[in-house]
Formats: sequence, C-alpha cells, structure tokens
Amino acid sequence: MAYTFGLLALALAGPVIAAPVDGVFFGNSTTAVSSDFTGDGSEAAGWPADSAWLSFDDLWSLNLNSLETGCNAETSTGQQNSPDEVQAIKDGIASESKATGVDDRFILATIIQESHGCVRVQGTLSPGDAVKNPGIMQSHEGEFNCAEVGDSPCPAEKITGMIHDGTAGTAKGRGLQQEVEAAEEFGGVTLAQKVYIAMRLYNSGDFSYETGGDLSVGGATSSYSSDIANRLTGVVF
Repeated sequence: MAYTFGLLALALAGPVIAAPVDGVFFGNSTTAVSSDFTGDGSEAAGWPADSAWLSFDDLWSLNLNSLETGCNAETSTGQQNSPDEVQAIKDGIASESKATGVDDRFILATIIQESHGCVRVQGTLSPGDAVKNPGIMQSHEGEFNCAEVGDSPCPAEKITGMIHDGTAGTAKGRGLQQEVEAAEEFGGVTLAQKVYIAMRLYNSGDFSYETGGDLSVGGATSSYSSDIANRLTGVVF
C-alpha cells in the first residue's frame, strides 16, 4: 500500500510521477496526456468523473506490455511474468471484483501503480510501524507473495491471494473495499471521488486525510491519487 520509505523506495522513485516502483518499469506509450490533479477529488476540483474512465478491456490492453515485460531486477528477481501468470492476474481481478463489488478497473490501476503487476516484486516496509507490504498490491501485512521464487512459476493461488489481500483487506489492515467505504466519511460523494480519496488512504494511512482536503498533500506518494486518476483515464507510465 505504499506508505513506504527507505533505500528501496528512494531507489525506485520516478522523476516525474512517483509510485512505489515507478521509474524502473516501462509500459506502452499512449496518446492520453497526464494531468496533475489537486483538491478533494471532486469534478468541481477538476478530477475526472468515472464516465471518463476507460473500460477494463481497454485499460488491460494499454497496460499489457507492462504486465508482460515490466519486471526489473532492482525491485524483483528480474524474471518476467509468464503468460499463465498474466492470465492469473486477470482472473484474480475478475474474481475479487465480483466478490467485493470493487470496480475491476480500480483494482487493475492499483496493481499497475504498486508493482506493474510483477508477481515477483519485493515487499516493502511502511515507516514507523514497520508494516510489511507484500505482493503486487503491496497489501497491509498480506500473506501472499512470490518474491523468492526466481524463475519458478508463481502459483495462481498466490497471485489470487495477493489480489484478495489488497482488495478485501487482511486481518491487520484495510484493502480497497474498506477504503472506498471509509471515503464516504471523508466527503466522497460520487464513485470517482470515493476512489480518489480511497487511494490517499491506501497509500498513506487512514489518518492522512481530512474531509475537503487536498489529496496531493500529506501522502507518502503525494501524486498517488492523481496517478490513479490518470491511469483510469488511459495514461500509461
């Protein structure tokens, strides 16, 4: 969930739009133009409505190259995802979206933001509490990861588990489902605004935002919510 610092995080920070492992992964180019969104995630503040989000199939196609070739030796074993592993990610997103009601596009955007879907990505540590964030969604003390499997296959059940932990939450921390629900308490009205607020909470903790605040302020990755908005509208980075 990416409220992560230390040598690993510093090594992975991208020069323009920062995400936990941006700057060392490379996806497809896209004609969509990125924007730096600020404010409370509302349309009035200039954030895109969910009607501006691309379909899941379009987002999947745009990010497929990243899912297939985005692993880097600095943040994982360096072994690229196999076709079966990529398919397991897609299947896991579908099953968790159905089980939790969380929009499948939101799950995909979070996976790309956190790890570009590299199933062998290293876990990270959140500051202060030393919370472990493993797997492709860097979940809160999740139980599933394939960081040590090398060139061996990452089992589909582990990939599904990573997506479950990040979406439905774990025994020790919230996932996307709980953060979207919590976003209503912070002024989230529309689906899109709830998602953008939820991403602030997911990235930097449940006490990192106040109702009506600027989502680009006070977070571990200040651009996190803006990054998700860009990804959902088809920007690939």
